[in-house]
Amino acid sequence: MQGTVFADQNADGLWQPAYEPVLGSAQALISGSGGNSIQASGAYTLFVTINSGVAVLSSTVPSGYQSTSPTTLQFAAAAGGLYTGKNFGFLPPLCSADSYESQGDNFSNLTTVVLLPGALQLHNFHAFDDKDWVQMPAVHGTTYTFNAEATGQRADTVLTLFGPDGVTLLAQSDDNGQANLSSTVTWKAPATGTYLLRVTQLSPRLAGCDTAYSLSVQVVSTTYSLWLPVVMQQ
Repeated sequence: MQGTVFADQNADGLWQPAYEPVLGSAQALISGSGGNSIQASGAYTLFVTINSGVAVLSSTVPSGYQSTSPTTLQFAAAAGGLYTGKNFGFLPPLCSADSYESQGDNFSNLTTVVLLPGALQLHNFHAFDDKDWVQMPAVHGTTYTFNAEATGQRADTVLTLFGPDGVTLLAQSDDNGQANLSSTVTWKAPATGTYLLRVTQLSPRLAGCDTAYSLSVQVVSTTYSLWLPVVMQQ
């Protein structure tokens, strides 16, 4: 039997070798029918005993990880056969919550986080389906540029601006460009008030310490034209 023990970055139970690495330093104990076993942190090969045409593989879950695929595989097999693709996926340990989680930023009606022009806030998506809400005081007629800069390797921000009620959608941005996973919204305030920004991960099943992003807002400079009358002397 052959397979791979991998870090299931998107928790879908399937191995995508292009961007999901093997476990590395963490190991899982792979056991097969017949009593053979092996410690594996990546590709493995294990000989098992076939009982009545059925083979069984099982895996332990490394400490701190979560299983995203069945930890026991049972399948039809014949003696002497080679069976591949018997993979086991594990979600790496999630990281600690950022400092804004304690300020109710998971909910639009509870957040006390305030974003002011010129400030830079450092956030992450520490758990599945993490939503970060912040308040943004705005002045009538002023244009603002909001930026959620994806700094983590697996961060892919979606930036959404709501009215003061936290329900009325005003603007939204996913990617700044095809190869840029950050988000930017430029918006002119129709009235003075406190508006709400929400930042989410494009895939709610991607979370962890490499999903960090920074959040900021800048006031867009406004250019005014002044027209003066021309006085002609006779």
